[in-house]
Amino acid sequence: MILEIDQIKAQCRMDPEFTHEDELLKLYADAAEKRVTRYLNRNIYETEVPETDPDGLIASSDIKLAMLALISHWYENRSSVSDYEQSEVPMSFYFLVGSYRFSP
Repeated sequence: MILEIDQIKAQCRMDPEFTHEDELLKLYADAAEKRVTRYLNRNIYETEVPETDPDGLIASSDIKLAMLALISHWYENRSSVSDYEQSEVPMSFYFLVGSYRFSP
């Protein structure tokens, strides 16, 4: 997992001691990592890109922030039905990762 659970909890404004939803947050983190990978058409790595992956990318701060934006969006909007306006993916996601997108 590229993101730490404490980073995710801070983004979601959760008390670090509250562990009741840790598994859900880890699920969101995994899904966010996969979403970024699919959108960029590139694998993302925590610290080092293997030589066998010339298009691989280290998860920079803006990529991590995009993942955190997705996670907090999913955490706050658990249902597709709400009294508030819904958006599929936060606009900041595309702003943060768009320049890294690889078009084969």
